[in-house]
Amino acid sequence: MVLLGVTGFGQLLGLPSALACVGLIVYLLVAPRPPDENRARVAISRVFLQVTLAFAAIWFWMNVALPLTAWGFFIGDNSHWFYDYSPHIAAAIALLASLAAFLRTTMGTASRRYFRVLVWFPPLLLVAAAAVVVEEVLSRVEGLTAECAAEHILRNHVPRTNASMRLEPHSGPPIFPDMPRDHRTYWIVDGREKVGLIMVWPNRLLGWQHLRTHRFSESTDILIEAQVYLQQGDAKNARYCLEQVIRNLPGTPAEQEARRLLATLKPR
Repeated sequence: MVLLGVTGFGQLLGLPSALACVGLIVYLLVAPRPPDENRARVAISRVFLQVTLAFAAIWFWMNVALPLTAWGFFIGDNSHWFYDYSPHIAAAIALLASLAAFLRTTMGTASRRYFRVLVWFPPLLLVAAAAVVVEEVLSRVEGLTAECAAEHILRNHVPRTNASMRLEPHSGPPIFPDMPRDHRTYWIVDGREKVGLIMVWPNRLLGWQHLRTHRFSESTDILIEAQVYLQQGDAKNARYCLEQVIRNLPGTPAEQEARRLLATLKPR
């Protein structure tokens, strides 16, 4: 059942596709040797194309299925080395199955049924993979414009909101370093007080998606980023964060604390 989480389509697409991919691997590797009269005779260029599609399809689905299966049934520890190397393991499985298919087909030890499986199964699995990727990308869309996306996030995903809260576009440099250049930031304002912020950035296919959200229980919550940089010894990024807090939250406890922390840093 763990493979139901492969995509938003769940059992309608993810689980059957993953199981079909496993079946394809097994069949390509252990299909029986055909009698002489039933052997396939195919041009090597066509075999190469089909084997390449098989490699891509198997790599995609095994790259998804291996970590999910390991997490659900065997390991469960997200810090295990297996999760770091599962893409490489998936590539090795795909390479083994596709190489076996290439050798069997070109050496005349594959049946006509074997080649039909090689022709039809990989493209179908790749179509399913494309649907998975498109569905996953589109499911992240929060709105067609940056402002609409931020409004949707505010009303549906930010805790402790009320009807008086509004969004105010941020102008000036990014609040935090290392943010995508094309992102947009909106302050969550309640009365005259900034109580949080929402960051959105363009989706790869359509509209805008959620990047980051901060909901302040008090204004000093925004200093967490700077404090992390200070603990890491990254004075440059810590200074940048503190300067942005001072610039954007004047007259608040956050500004006072940012000035205090900034004074502890060595001059440039």
